[in-house]
Amino acid sequence: MFSEDHSGIIWFLMCLIIVTLTGVFLSMLVEKRISFSNSQINGADGIAAQASNVETLRTELVGWESELVKFSERQSRHESGLKMKQSEVSRLHAEIDSLKRRRADLGKSISDTRAAFTAYRESYRKNEWRDAVGEKFEHLFLKTGRQFEQVIITQVTPFGLSVSHAQGNARIPSKDLGLELQERFQWDDANRFSKP
Repeated sequence: MFSEDHSGIIWFLMCLIIVTLTGVFLSMLVEKRISFSNSQINGADGIAAQASNVETLRTELVGWESELVKFSERQSRHESGLKMKQSEVSRLHAEIDSLKRRRADLGKSISDTRAAFTAYRESYRKNEWRDAVGEKFEHLFLKTGRQFEQVIITQVTPFGLSVSHAQGNARIPSKDLGLELQERFQWDDANRFSKP
């Protein structure tokens, strides 16, 4: 089938096909190798970038953990301070309650003392007013400048004194009497300045 004349050409074509296929194969191999190298380089760069990201995240994590510790310490101090404040508030409420009870007790004591003083004053006034009847004064000077001689107290009234004197009888309002007599007879302010 083949003649000898063509066998060289066929051989040449076959060699050429083999060389072409070898070249294609080698170029594919080189391309794969370059692609693999590039992917290794890209992979190494990616790994380095990821390592850098991991390191950045680790640094941030340490910072956040430090902030968390500081926050926890502050919160603990605030809670401790809050407990102290609550304790102080409770103590103050107890003290306020105690003071309110004491104020109520003192109010009752004041009321009782005032009532006792009023009763004592009334008793004193009655006795003093009764015992003053018949008391004599050589001279009795009034705030108005008027003067009475040989005065005898005939009655002590809520408004002042009724007296007899060298010239007759007189009713003297408490407001016209000296401070010593006013304090002695303890007239009520409501009556003291009223007209007899």
